[in-house]
Amino acid sequence: MAVASFVKAAARVLSPGGRLLAQGPARVAGLVVPGLRDDAETAIAIARVLPSLAGHRTLLLTTFAAGGAPVRTPGWFAPAGDVLVVGTADEQKLDRLRRRPQVLVAPADATGRRLGPDESVEAEILDGDAAVAARRALAARYGVELRLMRAATVLGERRPRTYVALRPPA
Repeated sequence: MAVASFVKAAARVLSPGGRLLAQGPARVAGLVVPGLRDDAETAIAIARVLPSLAGHRTLLLTTFAAGGAPVRTPGWFAPAGDVLVVGTADEQKLDRLRRRPQVLVAPADATGRRLGPDESVEAEILDGDAAVAARRALAARYGVELRLMRAATVLGERRPRTYVALRPPA
């Protein structure tokens, strides 16, 4: 939990309202602060793509190993047009997605505890302009949190991120 402590300390230092932000979104009553609470447009865009994720800020992504064993990972997601996007720096996850693009998603809390049923979706690894749009969508949704996590990763190894589109099967 050292990262969580660092993020709270960084929030107090990096922004004038950092004390409030470090205490959590509930303390910033009524404000829509990028990265802390969704606006109505974002909530509607998520509900259009995957209604089961509406009202949630974290998903549980289940990919499958070569032998078929499920590998579950919590992650942030954002709407980008008619898909939801996630980012990852995990090469093994990307290998699993290339091998089997049919994955499962479920709403989750930040620790990865499932909060609803799994739903089958198709994953597509993005590149070029689509990857740039995905990065921007995630930055728009998780503004403050994403900046703090990026600051925390300066202390560790920084690996390039790859972006993935998730869409319901056709």
